[in-house]
Amino acid sequence: MFVKNCLIDSSPPWGVKEIVTEPYKNGWRHLSSAFEPAAQGTPTLRHRVCRVLVGLSLLIPIINMLIYIALRILFPGQQRQVLVHNSTQATNHQHVAQNQSSSQPSFDKWRNQVECVLNSPGNKHNLLPLFEEGQRCRFLNRPFIYFVGCTILHELAKRGISEYIVPLVTLGADLSLQENLFGNTPLMWAIANAQHETAMALMQAGGKKAPHLGKQCRRGNSALHLATAKGYKDINWAGQPLSCSSLDLVNQLIANGAPLNLQNNDGNTPLHLACLRRDCSMIASLLKAGADKTIRNNADKLPEDLLDCKYAESYAIIHQTVSPFLLSQKEHSASRDMALSFFT
Repeated sequence: MFVKNCLIDSSPPWGVKEIVTEPYKNGWRHLSSAFEPAAQGTPTLRHRVCRVLVGLSLLIPIINMLIYIALRILFPGQQRQVLVHNSTQATNHQHVAQNQSSSQPSFDKWRNQVECVLNSPGNKHNLLPLFEEGQRCRFLNRPFIYFVGCTILHELAKRGISEYIVPLVTLGADLSLQENLFGNTPLMWAIANAQHETAMALMQAGGKKAPHLGKQCRRGNSALHLATAKGYKDINWAGQPLSCSSLDLVNQLIANGAPLNLQNNDGNTPLHLACLRRDCSMIASLLKAGADKTIRNNADKLPEDLLDCKYAESYAIIHQTVSPFLLSQKEHSASRDMALSFFT
């Protein structure tokens, strides 16, 4: 039999010297022994070790199977007892879950019941029992509307249902939770929707130095920013009468300890917004409470610098900050000098 054989150089690094065709005299050689020809008919120690390892690798699965069969024969009832025990535990857990589900309503069912009552003005007296049920089932702080993450407290604030604010907070509703769309707290929603009576109820329920007073929405506005920028007096933007003015909200926020110098995404503090409006009463209240008049916004403007803004510029900045709002051009034009006197 003739094969192509490679003659290997024995000096490192090993390399192929030449390829010749000749009778293969020494028998078949594995690649592992190519550098050292074995004597014909005499297996090396390396070959013997390889044969032993191959044999063991074939025997190990057979040994494992024999051990498994022997254990099943010696302990036939052990596995069955474990299976029976596990199935009993699973059945018990299933019964407990069924009992719990039968004794507690689902959140969807509870939410639908609350929604029906909210949409029926004559049935609002049924809200309190539903809120008590929500407290027992821990539903009060779960998202009431999934796609924006509003809780039931957000819904009451937006709709202006003020009479149930304090009982709901007493039951455990969280004033500091922010919904997903705008990042508003219930208080922010009440001020944004001109629900001033509800905003007052929320501040009453939270008390002084409450954490929700320092929360900021996605635009960076706090409740004090919103109340200052809105500028409502006796009516809102739609001409509807209000129970109190935006200035009343500002004063109550200050009395409750709302942070005075928070900056929104434009770097404006509530004092910057009051100066944009040239609202002398708000400027006086903020400065008296200790608002910092040395803070600069993102345009490097101090609050008093914004008193020089024309009506159109002031309107555009406030519109970008909060909308809707009211800003009288006549009052804006006439109040510059009086507002400037607070900074001299």
